[in-house]
Amino acid sequence: MKNVYMKKIISLMILININPLMSANWDLVSFNDETDNFIDTDSIKNSGGYIYYWRLADYKVLREYSDSRVYKSSMIYYKGDCNVFRELPLSGNIYSENMGKGEILHSLDFEEKWQYPPPDSVSEIALEVVCKYFFKDN
Repeated sequence: MKNVYMKKIISLMILININPLMSANWDLVSFNDETDNFIDTDSIKNSGGYIYYWRLADYKVLREYSDSRVYKSSMIYYKGDCNVFRELPLSGNIYSENMGKGEILHSLDFEEKWQYPPPDSVSEIALEVVCKYFFKDN
């Protein structure tokens, strides 16, 4: 129960303090025939030894949500660990329009579990970009 409560507080703090669309600088990090993947380099923050960042997936092929509504993009806020090379999704949304615009069709909840990106995956590429971007001047 405590973890669920803390997760909701963190999600609320993220939504209040960091609106990725307000001052986003979306840099393309990977693409294929179905999806363009971006990182908001303006949102990258370092706190307590972890990197926090937004990742956006912009779908070229329409995807259908469980209630038959079509969605075109999703945005997820991550906590990254560059030392161990892992990431923890914190919160996110699925949007009706491209680039995180339109109606929020669904807010995403994640199990509090670190993920280790598979080789050559979007997650691996994005985490490499974020870690290199943040530590380039540090």
